[in-house]
Order: sequence, then C-alpha cells, then structure tokens
Amino acid sequence: MDSSPNLNLPYIAPAQAQKHVTHNEALRALDALVHLSVLRDDLTTPPSTPADGDRYIIGSSASAAWAGQDGKVGAYQDGAWAFYQPATGWRAWVEESSALVVWDGMQWSSVGTGGGGPASVNPTPLVGVNATADTTNRLSVASPAALLNHEGNGHQLKINKNAAGDTASLLYQTGFSGRAEFGTTGDDDFHVKVSPDGSTFHEAIVVDKDTGAVSLPNTTPAFTPFASRAKGIQTTATAIPTATTTVIDFDTEDFDTDGYLDIGTDSERFTIPAGVSSVLLHGYLQVTSAVGTTNYILVEHFNSSDVRQAFTLLPLIVNYAGFATGLFAVSQGDYFTMSLYQNSGSDADLHTDGRNYMSISAVA
Repeated sequence: MDSSPNLNLPYIAPAQAQKHVTHNEALRALDALVHLSVLRDDLTTPPSTPADGDRYIIGSSASAAWAGQDGKVGAYQDGAWAFYQPATGWRAWVEESSALVVWDGMQWSSVGTGGGGPASVNPTPLVGVNATADTTNRLSVASPAALLNHEGNGHQLKINKNAAGDTASLLYQTGFSGRAEFGTTGDDDFHVKVSPDGSTFHEAIVVDKDTGAVSLPNTTPAFTPFASRAKGIQTTATAIPTATTTVIDFDTEDFDTDGYLDIGTDSERFTIPAGVSSVLLHGYLQVTSAVGTTNYILVEHFNSSDVRQAFTLLPLIVNYAGFATGLFAVSQGDYFTMSLYQNSGSDADLHTDGRNYMSISAVA
C-alpha cells in the first residue's frame, strides 16, 4: 500500500530517495484538510489572485483550472492548485456563509450556521429542544417560554387537520393531564372545554362555523330577559265617566308566565313575582268617541305597601287613543295599574274588540 486509506497520504517507501518530497506532500495534504475551513463553496472558476493556503469547495460545472474538479476541495499551495476528493462524512466550515457543511457521498449539504447550530432540519423525523421527542410528540421543547416572532409583518400559528371529524386544538395540561382545550374538536365548530381529570371534558363555549352564533352548553343563565311576561286585555264594555280617573279592569289574559295578573281576584293589578328586578311595561287605550280637552292615560307603579313609586302620564291623541310605555325598577310584591281620565262632559266608552291592553316583560 502506497498511501493511507482515509486521507490518501503518501507513505515513504523503504530505501526511498528524496524522502523529504513524499513527507512534504503528506504534510501539504494535512495542512489543507485538517480542521477544514474553506472561503466559499459556490465558485465555479478559481479566483484571480488566490493567497497561498486558500481553500475552496469547487462548485458544479467548474471551468478553467478547476474543470473536472466539481465537489472537490481545492487548495492553493506553493503557487498551484491541489485537489482533494472528499470522503463520506467530511465536514468543512464555509467562512462566507458561516455554515458547516458535510459531504454525503454525492454532494455537500449544510448542517450548521454561525456557532454550529442547526441550519436546516427539513425534513427530520424528531426534534427535541432540551427534551426528548417521540413518535407522537415529534417536536418537544422544555423551556420557561417559547417565542414565535414575525419576520417583518404578521405571524400566524397554523394547526391543520385532515378531516372535519378530526381534532385541531390547543390542549392545556397539569402534570400531563388535560385541563382545558380549545379548537375545532370533532367537527368544524369552535369549541372551548375544560376537564377536572383529563378524561371527562365539559364544553363551555361552542361557536357555530356557519353562523357565528355562540352557545353556552353548560351554562344556565341567571336570568333570561323577556322570558317572564304577561299581557292583559280589556274586552268588556266599560264606560269612563267624565272628569274622573278610572282604573281599567282586564278580563282576559293573552299570556301570563308567572302569575302577574289574577283576573279572578284583582283584575286591575299586575303584581311582580319573585326574582324580577326590572320590567318593561306597555299600555294602550282607545275610546269610541271624542273626549274632552283634558284627557290622558296613566300607568302607576306601587310598592307592596300601596305607596306610589312612579308613574307615566300621556295624553290621548289621534283617534282618541293613548299609548304608554316605561322601564321600571321593581321588587317582589310591587304592582302596576293603568287608568284613563277624560272630561268630554259625558261617559266615554272603551272599545271591546281586544285592542286595549297592558303588557309587562321582565328584563332583569
């Protein structure tokens, strides 16, 4: 064997003349290849004024003095170019790009940037940062924080799933047991859910993908506006004497969810049930003939001790009709009445076709 198996360094033969020539050739190769660092790896023609000892990885389709030397290490030594064929696993530092490259038997590939960290892991099966990745968690990071920064403009974190029935979500854990999760879990609606043990999850919020409507599957509202309500209608022939204020009796219930109006006991009052603190009230009255110069519809609010708390007073207008409305703060046992005053000089009759009414709706 005339040379070494790895770096192809020439051996000095027994009784060889001019041994120093062979020895110096080996030293020259070692000088070029040990701690290999090249200036560039992208040139295809030699520089015009190389310095002694300059080294390059020769690019593809090289020409001039480098013709036919693609991929080799070219070293300018003693005024001439020497070329060294890399072996699989050789590594070189490329000064221009601050990258560590390796020869894989066919080409040079980048494996490091400034400081020797990973430049490209595209593709790689597992990545662990201060942690061990596995086949399920193929990217694993153990650190106090993780930063995903913009590169000049915005930044998106994308989680893509294969089909609507799959899951794309963020899962929050305690001791590697799930406690909260949000995302498109099991369909394409947006879900927010929590768990006490990591196995049973309770949905808190669902946002419909088609409408954007929000539902709270496990939340019972403390109060549903307008769910508690009542409407009383006056249909009995009623004469309103002149120059008097007459309280209206309601003989028919259109609806009454919580016993506001007791026609059999006191058909003049709408009484506030428990759990209601604010109501919206409407009232409408119309007489069959002209009324006097002073006339009005009056809605009054009393407490359970019959002390008036508030009132709404509005005149009868077009077609001898009046409409009253108001928003009132209330307590259980408070009640409302509606009255009519007219001074036509004679009785005024109310319509009996169901147009006269008072309604009440709880808003809080």
